[in-house]
Amino acid sequence: MSGVSVLLVARSVLTSLARRPLWWLLASLLFACWPALRTFLPLGLATADLHHWTGAYELALFGGIAAILGGIGPLARLGWILDRAGSTRRTALELVTFLACACALAAFVLVPAHLLDRWQFATFRVGESLLALVLGWLHVASIAACTLRLPVESTTRAAIVLLATCVLPPLLAGGAFFGDLVLAILDAGASLRASFDFPLTRAHWIAASLPIVGWGAAAVALASPATPPPAQAHAVRDPR
Repeated sequence: MSGVSVLLVARSVLTSLARRPLWWLLASLLFACWPALRTFLPLGLATADLHHWTGAYELALFGGIAAILGGIGPLARLGWILDRAGSTRRTALELVTFLACACALAAFVLVPAHLLDRWQFATFRVGESLLALVLGWLHVASIAACTLRLPVESTTRAAIVLLATCVLPPLLAGGAFFGDLVLAILDAGASLRASFDFPLTRAHWIAASLPIVGWGAAAVALASPATPPPAQAHAVRDPR
């Protein structure tokens, strides 16, 4: 698909989300969370040592996940258009659209954080955390792309993604080897949390990218092959 097609599909999904009151409710809550983090984090016994930037990026991660969940339905309704593209192009288009949705909603907490705050914590590596944040969104988006291949309702798809990315990882944390393996496949926020504590190495970035590649390959394999547009019927003239 051309770049114009990508923009048109992303705009269509974002327009559908912007028409929902829930979208603007989440955006308002994210926008209001930044001053709340700066005010109340130092007052808690367990959060006094946490920097408010970590809370802002955690909120941005979950805000992006919420946007991806909301974009599943509009993208599923555009399936008859996406079927005309190849499986690889369709999956890439879905990932870009999901990422655009995540960026649009997370901007309500990240933009005020970057514009209104003064740098007081020199050890916070905003570049690494921002890259880890985008990587986490791509992780969730690749799982969501796989659910688009399932013959179920969009609400069921969103529930599957929510269960896999937000419910199971906390339950599997600190488990046995099998639990750690499943956690590595499903946990989209591991790199973001790790970026708060220490610089991430090249090996960590490669390991964090492997689940995204795996889920993306599964989405490509499960996608239906490209279908040509229907041929136009031509009227048959009377030979007389």
